[in-house]
Amino acid sequence: MGMNTYVALLRGINVGGNNVIRMESLKEAFECAGCIHVRTYIQSGNLIFDHESSDATQVLSAVKESLSAHFDYHSAVVLYTAKGYRDIIRNVPPGFGSQRDIYKYDIWFLEPPLTGEEVVALVSAREGVDRLYAGEGAVYTTRLIARLTQSHFSKINQLSIYQKVTIRNWNTSKRLCELLDQA
Repeated sequence: MGMNTYVALLRGINVGGNNVIRMESLKEAFECAGCIHVRTYIQSGNLIFDHESSDATQVLSAVKESLSAHFDYHSAVVLYTAKGYRDIIRNVPPGFGSQRDIYKYDIWFLEPPLTGEEVVALVSAREGVDRLYAGEGAVYTTRLIARLTQSHFSKINQLSIYQKVTIRNWNTSKRLCELLDQA
């Protein structure tokens, strides 16, 4: 039986001293969920792994159960197949990430059934500062660096959808795709 490759993005670990989880311990929890070839990237809960199941819902359930058993952490995990993650990175809006000296670029990864269109409809963007674009399973955001403190995007934490979103900067998002391609 062939292996299926996945990307898991955990929300809210190792941020500001909260939900501190060592990557080695995180890797072990994923292995207990039946994941193999588990690789972590930086300390913010980014993992690439293989699993014998092609049922992403089943894999996600096993991962969440293992995380809850191993840590005092309500597991918030966004899971993508390798193809799904690559599609998000390869389908960025035109020019996204091209002016890093002017804009800060992030991708908001969404836990289904939340959609990019729903997020864009709910999130306020400050004219001249913020831009956001709906994608399949993600929202692409840009913020003008010179006016970063005026961005409305920091208010996402006041919305009910916030618990279904995990944010990664463009560099981390691209690097994960590169690591996925090397796997």
